[in-house]
Amino acid sequence: MAQTNTNIRWIIILLLCVLPAFAQNNQKRFALVIENHSYQTPNNLKNSGSDALDISLALYDLDFEVVRVFNQTKSQTEIQIDSFANKLSQSKGIGLIYYSGIGIHSKDENYLVPVDAGFQTVENTVKTSVSVNGLLSKLQNAGNTLNLIMFDPTGKNGSPLVWGNNTFFNRNNIGFIKVPPPENSVIVYSVDFNQIRSEICGRSLGYFVSAFLKQLEKLNLEFNQLIKNVAVEVSLQSENRQKVFLDGILNNSFYLVDKKHRLNPKRLKKEDSLEVLFENFKTTKKNCGCGQRFESLSTGKKIIEKFGRDDLNKDIISYVKKQIATIENEDPICRRNARYDTAYKSKNWKEFFSVSNEIIVEEGETPLGFDVLLTLVSVGFNRALEKIDSYNNETFNNAKTALQKLEANKPSWQGKYGVFEPFRTKENAQSWMNYIIAYLMYEKMNQKEE
Repeated sequence: MAQTNTNIRWIIILLLCVLPAFAQNNQKRFALVIENHSYQTPNNLKNSGSDALDISLALYDLDFEVVRVFNQTKSQTEIQIDSFANKLSQSKGIGLIYYSGIGIHSKDENYLVPVDAGFQTVENTVKTSVSVNGLLSKLQNAGNTLNLIMFDPTGKNGSPLVWGNNTFFNRNNIGFIKVPPPENSVIVYSVDFNQIRSEICGRSLGYFVSAFLKQLEKLNLEFNQLIKNVAVEVSLQSENRQKVFLDGILNNSFYLVDKKHRLNPKRLKKEDSLEVLFENFKTTKKNCGCGQRFESLSTGKKIIEKFGRDDLNKDIISYVKKQIATIENEDPICRRNARYDTAYKSKNWKEFFSVSNEIIVEEGETPLGFDVLLTLVSVGFNRALEKIDSYNNETFNNAKTALQKLEANKPSWQGKYGVFEPFRTKENAQSWMNYIIAYLMYEKMNQKEE
């Protein structure tokens, strides 16, 4: 009899552990999917719609009642959030929100940026955006079973946002920051804090959504574990350029996919044949510019890993290996040069000096390295004229080095003797180097006297 009572107690304990998860997986499911991409030029996006569509179709398969809206204004977004919160409050069901579009933060608060946002200034953009704190508060007040919130803030090829006539490059407001989720809710961030994910040339889906959909093919993965798997996959596919974070605690286990809720088998894509991969490799290599061939590189490596020992296709494998070597050699230089151009055009002088010095070291005695050095002297001198003296010593030494190279008849890259603010001729460059050296020496002497 004592043994029987012990067995009954264990059964009761087991039921208490299992029933909450069982109950959650049998409750009504609701999803609100918001995709914004048609922003004012030049903040317009391309891939946001693909991510949101595929997420919506998958959630529909998993028995979610899905509301998918796109290119929402501020008022439209707030109406959708209110309607969603009311639905959760009445049903006490399970809520899931996915947002793909521009996301920003200001003064410890996150904002979803609608398509009618101001963009004149950071302050104006905040005023015309949707408060994430307000969204979370409404979910908290709904009092439903649990909420899964997925933020996928996106940018145009990694470019910063543009406020009015000025590009906002210091990233102080880009992406989301960590905020506490409501009780029994979790927030999934598709990228690190203070960052946005780039639209990826050659991919219809971002790394996060691609990895998320892949995990939905697996049965009985607890949600926390599912997101951990997604994080590993995203880090691998992006070569550690993108990291996924999960914040919050669910009171009970929850499974998006179980015996009752599964993806439609017809929707699952198996595109890992050599023919399909090789075609994707060639297409992305052709369509994506130097510095943006991440997807082509990833696909090429997948081909080598999967078919590298296949003697029947050794010509294809050899071609892919050569192209991978070319991409790995060229793309870092293209990205470096893009940083150089961006820093100059945005007047981010700290970044400009940093990248210029990288180029000078990497290029060595090449004509390009020489032109970058001359430009660095010109930029440093102009800062000195503005009474910004933090670059004076470096500019003085660079001017002396440049003068020595001019006297040694070092060639210019394009014959302009500079990249930005070129001196046009060797003689003009020599005159300016002498003048800049004398000016900075004079400034240094005055500072000592003071």
